[in-house]
Amino acid sequence: MQGFHLVRSTDATIDAADTFIPMSGTTTVNGVTYNTATVTFGDGNYFTFAAYVHAPGGVLSSLWYRADKGVAPATGAVTTWTDYSAGKVPVIPTLSSSTSAPTSVTGTGLNLNFNPGVTFVSANALGNSSVLNSLSGANYTVYTSTTPVTGNNWDRIMGLNYSNLTGGNSYDSPGLGADNVIVRTNTAAAPLFSTVATGYRYNQLTNTTIVRNSFTNTLFTRAFNGAVPGGNITYSSITTGPDGGIILGRNANAGGDDDGAGMTMSETIVFDGTLSANDVNKVDSYLAIKGGITLNTANTPNYLSSSSTNVWNGSVNTGYNNNIFGIAYDYVSDLHQKQSKSINDGQKLIIGAGGALANTNALNTNTLTDGQFLMVGDNGLKQSLTIPISGITGVNYRFESIWKTQNTGSVGTVRVTWPAGLTSLRLIQSADAVIDNTDTVTDMSLNIQTVNGVTYNYAEVTLANGQYFTFAAFGHAPGGVINGLSQWYRADIDAANTGNSTDVTSWKDYFAGTVSAQIAGKALPKYKVGDVTSFNYNPGVSFTAITQTLGNNTTQTITNTSNDVFTLTKSGITSPSSPNPHFFSITANNATTDASSWDYLGFLPSTVIERRPVGGGTQLPGSGLDYSATIPSIMYNTFTNTTLARGLNGAANVGTVNTGAMGLALGGHVFGDTRWTGNTSDNGGIIGDIGETIIYGGGNITPAERRKVDTYLAIKYGITLGRVATDHYIATEGSTVWSGALNTTYNNNVFGVAKDNIEAFDQKVSKSVNAGTILTVATTNNFVLPNLDASRSAFTNDVTYFLLGDNNITTTPLANLTVSSALYRRIARTWLSQRTNTPGGLYFESNLVAYTGIGTTLGKTVFMLIADDPAFTTNVKVVSGTSTGSGKWVFNNSFDTDNTARYITFAEGDALTACYKPGAVASVGNPALISKVGISSLDRAGAAGDNWPAVRTGAWLVLEAKTKGFVPNRLAFSAGNPVGIAPANFVEGMLVYDITNKCMKMYTSQDGGTTYGWYCLTTQTCPD
Repeated sequence: MQGFHLVRSTDATIDAADTFIPMSGTTTVNGVTYNTATVTFGDGNYFTFAAYVHAPGGVLSSLWYRADKGVAPATGAVTTWTDYSAGKVPVIPTLSSSTSAPTSVTGTGLNLNFNPGVTFVSANALGNSSVLNSLSGANYTVYTSTTPVTGNNWDRIMGLNYSNLTGGNSYDSPGLGADNVIVRTNTAAAPLFSTVATGYRYNQLTNTTIVRNSFTNTLFTRAFNGAVPGGNITYSSITTGPDGGIILGRNANAGGDDDGAGMTMSETIVFDGTLSANDVNKVDSYLAIKGGITLNTANTPNYLSSSSTNVWNGSVNTGYNNNIFGIAYDYVSDLHQKQSKSINDGQKLIIGAGGALANTNALNTNTLTDGQFLMVGDNGLKQSLTIPISGITGVNYRFESIWKTQNTGSVGTVRVTWPAGLTSLRLIQSADAVIDNTDTVTDMSLNIQTVNGVTYNYAEVTLANGQYFTFAAFGHAPGGVINGLSQWYRADIDAANTGNSTDVTSWKDYFAGTVSAQIAGKALPKYKVGDVTSFNYNPGVSFTAITQTLGNNTTQTITNTSNDVFTLTKSGITSPSSPNPHFFSITANNATTDASSWDYLGFLPSTVIERRPVGGGTQLPGSGLDYSATIPSIMYNTFTNTTLARGLNGAANVGTVNTGAMGLALGGHVFGDTRWTGNTSDNGGIIGDIGETIIYGGGNITPAERRKVDTYLAIKYGITLGRVATDHYIATEGSTVWSGALNTTYNNNVFGVAKDNIEAFDQKVSKSVNAGTILTVATTNNFVLPNLDASRSAFTNDVTYFLLGDNNITTTPLANLTVSSALYRRIARTWLSQRTNTPGGLYFESNLVAYTGIGTTLGKTVFMLIADDPAFTTNVKVVSGTSTGSGKWVFNNSFDTDNTARYITFAEGDALTACYKPGAVASVGNPALISKVGISSLDRAGAAGDNWPAVRTGAWLVLEAKTKGFVPNRLAFSAGNPVGIAPANFVEGMLVYDITNKCMKMYTSQDGGTTYGWYCLTTQTCPD
C-alpha cells in the first residue's frame, strides 16, 4: 500500500493528532512479505493502520478495475487484472475450463480517448471466487465504462456472488446482462429477474458509455453518462448484500450458465452503500474526463474534481456544453489525462499538455500538476469551413463551430491539433465569441504531427480561462459554395494510384478529408488518365468490374434529411449481371451490417433512386430522369425528408417525387458494390467511370448556388448547361463568365479554359464533349496530353476564364469574305468567345477535315479570323495557322487587349509572304551605314583587306554561312516563362526558341509598355 503507516493513539478517536509511524520495513514469513514498523505501545494505547488510497472521483470504492492499472500483460491475453482499490483483488481467467482470457489492448480505434481497454468476446471471463465482503448490504452502485456491447439476454457484462451459491445461481447478485438484470438473495431467490426497459440496455449503447447501475433493497435504476436515471424496476425487499467473488464477462465459474457479452471494458467500479448526488457527480466527472465522454449536461451540468472543484461549469459555459473533453491531473483519482479528444462521432480536435502528442496517453511524456484541468466544449455547430472571414492573410472561411475553455490551475502551453488537409490552416483565439481579424491568429499549416496514422497540423498556445477559439483556412469548394458541403470527391485530386489503369487504393474527399478506401478486401476500381475522350482531358475513377468497391463506413455522410448530391459520370455505364446495381450509396448507420443499412440512399445507373427510411422498408421511386447516353452527366439530386427531384446538366429539375419519411442517416458511403462477407447486402456494382461526387449533407443549396456548382462541372468537363439563355455561367465570386443573353445564337457547345482558386480549378485544355465539335483550346501547343500533365501551364490570375460557344452550323461549303481588301473563303461555323481577366496567349486547334480542300491549294493557307461582330467587319484580326496534318490547324493568339467578347471563324486565304526590303544603302546626303556586328562560319572574319562585316552595309547584324543554319537559344517554357532564365534578366527584345510550344518568342509588350511577356512571332510582316 502507498504510504502505509501504523497509527498509535491514546484514545479510540483516530485523527491527525495521533502518531503515524511508517511501515517501511519488510520481512518475509512463510513466503509472504509483510510491511513492518518497530513501535512501543503504552498500556491502554489504541492502534490501527492507514495508507494513501486512490479513489475514483475521490469516492472510496470496494472494487475498482481500470484498464490502465493492474492489467498483466499490457497487451495480449490477460493473466491478471488487479483491483486498484485498497483490497487489491485480482481477477484471473482460469476459474473455469470453459472460459478463456480476454485481451488487453491499447485502445487505439476504440473510442477510449487514448486509454487502454480489455476486450471480451463471448467465451472470455475474468473472476475471483474468494469471499471478498465487498458489500455490507443491499444498497450499492456498480459503474461500468465500456464500448458498445454485443450480445443478448443474459450475455454477461459482470456479476457479484454470494459465497454459498453455485451453479446457475452463482454471480447473479447482481448479474448485469446485455438485455437483462438479475439480483438474488443469499437463499438463491431472485426478487429481480427482468429485461431492462428499452433505451436502458447495454446492447443499445452506440458509443463508449458510462453506465451507473444503482441498487437499493427494493429498486434498480440505470443512468447513462450522467443522465437522469431510468429503466426503474422495483422488487421485494432484500436485506443482504453479496459477500463472495466477482466475475467480468462469461459466467461459467462455479457452474454458472451465462455467456459473455462482446465489449471492450475500460473500467468497472463497485461502491458499497448509496452514493450522494455530489459523489455521483464526481465519479461521473472522473470517468467522463478520462474517457472523452460528454455528460448529460441537462442533469449533470458541472464536472467536478475529486475535491469538488467545479472544473467545467455548465451554467457559465451555457451554449458550449457540446463535445466536452479535457486534459487533467487529479492525484486522488490517479487521473493523469495528458492528451484528449471528444469521442463523439465526427470529432477531430485533439488537445495535449505541453508539446508532442503520442499514440496513447501512457506514451505521452508531458506532465500536468495536481489540480490542473483544461476543459473545452463547443457550440454544437458545424466543424467545417462555413463562415466567410476577411482581413486574415491566406484564409477566407472559418469554422461555424467555436470552442470555449475553462482553465483550472493555470494550465500552460498545450498542443492544439486538427487533421491536415485544410489549406493555410489557422487557429484563432478570442476573448469573446465574436471572431474577426482583430483576434490572435496562429499559423498551423507548417506544423505536422502524426498520431495513430493520422497526420495533424498543430499550434502550441496557451488557452486562457474563458477564452474562445476556432479554426480558419482557405476553403476550397465547387462553385465556391461551401455552406452545407460535407464531402467532395474529385478524381483529379487525392485519388491514390500509381498510374493509368492501376488500383485506386483510396480516395480522399477534398473538402473534409474523409477517406474512402478498400473494404473487406474487395476489389478496387482503377485510375483512368484523362484524354480528349475521357472527361475533357480530366481523370476518372473507373469501375471495370461489378465487384469493385471504395467506401467509408466510419464517418457520417449527411447531417440533415434535406440534402443535395451532385454526381459526374461518364456515358455508357453498364451493369452486366449486377443485382440492384449501385454506383454510390449512403448507409443508414455505421454500427449494423444487415441489408437495410446499405439501402438508405442508392444511385442506380437509371431513373431509379433507392431510398430506405431508417428502420423502414425499401423504396425504389422513379425520378423521371435518366443519365445521358451520349455525353457525361452532371446529375443534381435534391432531397428532403419526404421528396426527391433531379436535374441533368444544368436543366430544370423534373417533377418532384414524394416518398415516405426517411429519417436521418448516421452512416458512411460506398462507391460501387456493397456486397461483402457478413453484411447481407444485395446491391452489386457497375462498370463505368466517376469523375466527381459532391455531397451537400448539411442542407439544400439555393438555385443560384446550384448554378455555380453546375458552372464549375460544366467548364471542367466540356458540358453545355441547360437554360443558358437565362441562367448564365457564374464564377465563384458571382461574376458572369458566360452570358447566354449576349447572343443566344452562340449558346451551343460551350467550353473553355479557366482558373478559379477557391475551386482549385485549373482547366488548361478543353473541347466540348458534344459530337461534331471541331475546336480545342489550350494554354500550350499540345492537344493530346492530360489536363494534369506538368508541361501544361495554368493561368496566372485567379478567376480567369476564356469560354467559347458556337452557332452550331455544320454545313461545309465555304463563303467569300473580304477583310481589308483581302479575299478569304470562310467556314459557316462561328464561335463567340467571352473573356474574364487576362488569359495571355492561347492555342487553338481546329479540325477542318470536313471542309474539303481548305488550305491545301498552292499559295493558300488557313487563318483564324477574329472580330467584334459575327459579320467580321469591326476590329478584325487575322492570325495565320500552322497545319499539323489530317486537316488540323493550330493558331496562337492573345485576346488580353481585345474586347472581352470576340467572334472567331476560320478561312482560307493567300499565304502571307515575308517582308523583304533593301538595306540602308548610300544615297545622296545619306552615306552608307556600315554593319559593325557579324556572325560567320567562314574562316575570314577580320581578315586583312576583306573589311567584313563592315562591307555589308545597312544591317544591324550580319549572319554568314554556307551549309549551317543560325540556331537561337532553344529553351523549354513553364508557366509562360523560359526555364533557366531568371525573370530579373528578361530584356525587351530578347529572342529564344520555345521548344515546349514550338515557336520563336520575343520578350516584348503588346500594350505600349504597360506589361511585358513572352509572345510567339506568328505573323510575317513589315514594321510599317
